[in-house]
Amino acid sequence: MQAESGYQALELARFMRFDLLVVTVGTLSMSLNEFLRRMRERSREVKWVLVSTPWSSPIRPEDELLARSNGVLAVLDLVQGLDDLLELARSIRRRSGSSLVLNMSAHEGV
Repeated sequence: MQAESGYQALELARFMRFDLLVVTVGTLSMSLNEFLRRMRERSREVKWVLVSTPWSSPIRPEDELLARSNGVLAVLDLVQGLDDLLELARSIRRRSGSSLVLNMSAHEGV
């Protein structure tokens, strides 16, 4: 499942359980810092990765530092396609048992 904004991702997270939150560096409705703060209010146990793709903004050093200080499982720069992300999600699902992957884009600012 893919959310079109940080706000939509937060709303979906209120009603759905998911294996992995894929946060794509891009431009949406809120900063990465704000999104992570709000997501943690809903679930302290969220598993997430920060990625950039050829069609998104690059991961800045401050984004990576923020991600690592907020329990990111991985920082993946220039993921070439959905297959890489799906394989990561499958690996996590095998360990955890849930089934939904929620993908959202994060605003460039911290």
